[in-house]
Amino acid sequence: FIAEHHQGEFIDALGHNDTVNSDDYLSEVRQNTPTRVNLGKGKKQDANTIVVQVDTLAKNFRVWNNPSCEGSAKMTGSLHCPNPLLHSIVNEVRIPDQEIVRYDQFWYTLLIVLGVRVFGSCCENLADSICFKLLRNPHDYGLQRMWGAAGWGLTSAVSGYLVDRMSEGKATIDRSIAYYLSVVLLVIDAVVCLACLKVKDDSPEKKTANIWSNVGKLLRKNPKFLVFLALVTSCGIFSSFLWNFLFWFIADIAKEDGCGDNSKIQTLSGLVLAVNCYGGEIPFFFASGWFLKKLGYEHCMTLVLIAFGVRFLSYYFLISPWWILPIEALNGFTFGLFYSTMTTYANALTPPGLEGTMQGLVSATFEGIGLAAGSLLGGYMFDKLGGRMLFLYGGVASIFLAATHCVLLLTWMTSEASSPPDADEDSDEYYAEGIRIPPEQNNLGEDWNN
Repeated sequence: FIAEHHQGEFIDALGHNDTVNSDDYLSEVRQNTPTRVNLGKGKKQDANTIVVQVDTLAKNFRVWNNPSCEGSAKMTGSLHCPNPLLHSIVNEVRIPDQEIVRYDQFWYTLLIVLGVRVFGSCCENLADSICFKLLRNPHDYGLQRMWGAAGWGLTSAVSGYLVDRMSEGKATIDRSIAYYLSVVLLVIDAVVCLACLKVKDDSPEKKTANIWSNVGKLLRKNPKFLVFLALVTSCGIFSSFLWNFLFWFIADIAKEDGCGDNSKIQTLSGLVLAVNCYGGEIPFFFASGWFLKKLGYEHCMTLVLIAFGVRFLSYYFLISPWWILPIEALNGFTFGLFYSTMTTYANALTPPGLEGTMQGLVSATFEGIGLAAGSLLGGYMFDKLGGRMLFLYGGVASIFLAATHCVLLLTWMTSEASSPPDADEDSDEYYAEGIRIPPEQNNLGEDWNN
């Protein structure tokens, strides 16, 4: 926009390239003839000040391009602009982060998000349990789960487009359409579940008599399962780094590369989601059964940790933000293969009647411990060290865990080869991949070879 000022009226003249003698400039503008100023992008400095870069100055047929003052100059004056968007930005009330907890809206939002996460986690656990009940072969889980990834990718694109359209001409992004869309989809989902989804429950004689006793035995007597839970927690921490801080990191890299255009950053963010979904998750959900059959659960977890390490270290060495797109294909390993391994392994350990409990235990380890700890730790590191160092430390930690897991697997293999585990004389229990469960409750045997 163009701003005009006359004698006695001045505005900020801040530039970075050519230098204009400030005395000559002041003597010029003190004359009665008006000065025309072409302003660049503005940045709000505080509640009463917007600092803008001056692109050109024009007075008495003279033009200065990108002028700047040799010293610090602060000038005041009047600026007339009919643009309502600029006025809304000027009048916007900004609340410091440390004071936001004093507002009721913060606590209302916190309670809503907490409720959504609690009930959402329950739905995910029950959905996984129902899915395994309906499947003849547990290794086909990925073939079903990939449709969830496809729906997520499609809905992200549609909702993003609708949000952009609804936000046109507004000072802030209007995301209300995304919530309305969520309500519509949830209602459709509920109707389909109530009308079409029929699940046959286990007969009473097949159900586990003491649920918590069996869970306690699994936790006390099976070191492999405890290590598996520890790895699930670690993957939750690493996933939190990605889900919470990746797009901030993309914006930082774009600024380092000289790209401050928000529209391009949003375009890149959308492409990242597309590659995550269609170039990573869907193919690896589809192929997860093959990986599990060929490598086994433990080796798949090692592969997932290596993929996290490669992905994070690639972020650390990233120069151009656009090179992040091929890196995002690793999301197939870090989420698609990981999630299939986590849920299928939990199902393999599940006695009849314990399906929901076991899926809930593994999910609580991943989300309740891993994601929560990763959010706190990642937020602190991102604030103090920046995105590059966050992903550097995350990559090194992931590679270290993968190497440690390999050493543990070799140790167990050597120990089992020298002294194969036998069932107790007074028990008909036996080991299935290092986990002691009753034969009639074991799901690892025949399904593994189907």
